[in-house]
Amino acid sequence: MSQNSAQTLRIEIWMNENMEWSLEGDGSAEQYRQAGIRIRSLFKDEDGLKLVRNKNNISDVSKADAIKIIRDTLSDDNLMLCDEKFTRMMVFFYLSK
Repeated sequence: MSQNSAQTLRIEIWMNENMEWSLEGDGSAEQYRQAGIRIRSLFKDEDGLKLVRNKNNISDVSKADAIKIIRDTLSDDNLMLCDEKFTRMMVFFYLSK
């Protein structure tokens, strides 16, 4: 993960076009731990998720591996985890301070 110290990691949960939850922080282990809890709760009935890097780059990931994959690959691009129908979404992105 390439993280600039002048950036804040923001994580948002969207359901049916409404933002339900958000968390801002410095990309710490605690922030990712909280995100992992939210992933397990939000996608409790899903085993596999969609990881969206852009509209042409969507891959299948297991719920168990999702947070590690995001932590290891998140850079200046947004990442989004979705259910199969794209109705529940968790978005990870950096804000410039």
